[in-house]
Amino acid sequence: MNEIKGYNELTEAQRKLLWHVQRKHLSSMSPGERDKYGTGSMTKVNWNAQDACVEVYFTDGKWWNYASDGTWY
Repeated sequence: MNEIKGYNELTEAQRKLLWHVQRKHLSSMSPGERDKYGTGSMTKVNWNAQDACVEVYFTDGKWWNYASDGTWY
């Protein structure tokens, strides 16, 4: 896996949230979209305490919030 900026700053619980929501998110996408938003395309992650979500940034410049309730937006 490529180094993802900010990953090492996440707690274990935040990392589990990231991977849990990413699996759900990817399963909702077409195969072409999965290639664009898979683990290898993540460039940066950040915990947003105010919104209780992991902000996930990708190589194409888009980003998603992976929320503690298991949703993404």
